[in-house]
Amino acid sequence: MNRISLATLFLFSVVVSASAMPDAKGDLPISFPCAALSTTDIMEIPEVPGFPDTLYDPSTPYGQAGGPKVADIDLDGEREIIIAAYDTLFVKHYDGTNLPGWPIHLSSLCRSAVAVGNIDQDSLLEIVVHTTDGNLHVFSVDGIEEPGFPYFIPHDPYHSNDFVSPVLFDVDGDKKCDIVMAIDTTVIALRGNGSVISEFHFETPVGVCSTPAVGDINGDGLFDMIVEGWDTLYCFREDGEVEWRSALTGEYDGFSYSAPVLVDFDSDGYYEIAAGYHESGGGDWAGKVGMWEHNGVPSSGWPITLASTGSWVYSTPAVGDVDEDEEYEIYLLSHGSYIYGYDYDGTGASPYPVYTGYSNCEGSIVIGDINSDGHLELLFGTNMPDGLLAAYTYAGVPADSFPISVNSGAGLTAPAIADINDDGYVDIVYLDMNYILHLWSLPWRYQPGLVPWGSCYFDNWNTGFFRAEPVDTFFAFDCTTSVELHWIKHPAVDLAGYNIYRCPDSTCLDWTRILTVTRYDTVASDTTVDRGVDNYYFVTAFLDAGVETQRSNIVHISPLTRIEEKTPKRFSISVYPNPFNSSVRFSFGEAISGEFEVYNLSGDMISSGNFVRSKTALWTACNLPSGIYLVRLKTDKGNFCRKVVYMR
Repeated sequence: MNRISLATLFLFSVVVSASAMPDAKGDLPISFPCAALSTTDIMEIPEVPGFPDTLYDPSTPYGQAGGPKVADIDLDGEREIIIAAYDTLFVKHYDGTNLPGWPIHLSSLCRSAVAVGNIDQDSLLEIVVHTTDGNLHVFSVDGIEEPGFPYFIPHDPYHSNDFVSPVLFDVDGDKKCDIVMAIDTTVIALRGNGSVISEFHFETPVGVCSTPAVGDINGDGLFDMIVEGWDTLYCFREDGEVEWRSALTGEYDGFSYSAPVLVDFDSDGYYEIAAGYHESGGGDWAGKVGMWEHNGVPSSGWPITLASTGSWVYSTPAVGDVDEDEEYEIYLLSHGSYIYGYDYDGTGASPYPVYTGYSNCEGSIVIGDINSDGHLELLFGTNMPDGLLAAYTYAGVPADSFPISVNSGAGLTAPAIADINDDGYVDIVYLDMNYILHLWSLPWRYQPGLVPWGSCYFDNWNTGFFRAEPVDTFFAFDCTTSVELHWIKHPAVDLAGYNIYRCPDSTCLDWTRILTVTRYDTVASDTTVDRGVDNYYFVTAFLDAGVETQRSNIVHISPLTRIEEKTPKRFSISVYPNPFNSSVRFSFGEAISGEFEVYNLSGDMISSGNFVRSKTALWTACNLPSGIYLVRLKTDKGNFCRKVVYMR
């Protein structure tokens, strides 16, 4: 890593940042000069061989909104980088080479993020792209356009449509990803074959102003579409019926590019909506941040007007518990050189806001532990003239080894955090405003479950629907020769499965993924464990949308002191009947002594008993609901765990 003093690049306060982006109405923001940053160092970190890769060499930088996606679309066990640049769609291996059949030239420019998901349930992923001529394209892994596409959506080309990304979600409940797209004053939902689920229109003078968010915000099992007009936030049902609309209250208020995100901040089962906006054409040209309840009513303490005049917010909020208070916050950038962080009640998430000196920031933040210290960092691109990729810690200071020089501004884009080649180390992928694709492999271990917001719009489906909450109530049983692990099913509708990790200490920064199980499993057994040492475990869920959730609680299994005496030899336990409707009997084959404990799947012990020099133990389920129960037998032959099914 080579360092270049910022003093050699910035002549104190006279440098002007990259060209500012007009808002959705066409007004330009106030442009701020760069601050004097001579005490900070820029890092020149070598990129992965094959990068940086110039995807297109424009005479005028156009840039893109959203940023790259990372997914294993060819099922070879290694993720690929999917990105559109100008009028071309790329799928790149980790070494920078193209996947066979790629790149693909599109019908027009693409200035928005692609969406990646399985829209036809064939086990392979498709790529959905919106081009500025109003076409939706869907490509299979081999680069062939899917039947029914491209699909043209009529629109006013002078309205703000270019930076709106397609969103994938199962809108009609058929267990397949559908496509939601907002263009101009139209919202349309399409099936994977191009047939229309619903199409409807809304009022806005400049067209839709950002990528919609899609999710069940009110817990009714139906999925809502949150759409930004210029001065009104809409909530549509899947059939196009307006659930509610909430007008911005300021005379000059308007949305631009800052997409809504959906988060259950107060854990009440209802999702709040957060987004940035600004005053345009009058007032103080101030940036603002809003939050609304699931019914469209502004949340208490909101909106917030940013203190700096001209501090417009184009940044889509990112979500995470950065300040480690066990509650989620949102983090955004502004033109006014600040990172802003807010709690649900509208108070600042200490120590944020933080002044960075990076003026005119228009892109978005991603959040994850990028230096393997167990804390979350905020990572984002800047609009400095020579380009910088910056990172800030939970303490509000620049992270070690950042900023990184990239030689071009960010525009409206964001980086992505992943372990692309599954080598256990942090990768950062980033497309700058000049369509140069960057890939760094950092020297720190990737931390699964510590990347709550790894790409813009949260996931590969662009939903903005935060569902990375940790798996609930993870617990473990010591079964002498194995460790039995149990948890409660994760509530995400696109739950795909679970990863179980084992660690040598309680920090769990050094981890081994020992098991991957299906979405139907809530029980796993570690049969390869070394019982002579301490073992710590956590579990994460992974989603079809390409997200791994946050870590569960960490459980500890202490070492056995004399394994050879505790390991049972030629000893077995039979369980009969199983399932049972009254009592279940455990037979040992010889007379032993011990005790049993019965747990429900929430980890609560609901019954216990003893047996002395007996060949059997009997448990009768009294006044309990039908379901799965876990029985732990602690005997003079060792500890054993069994699962029983009670059917009343």
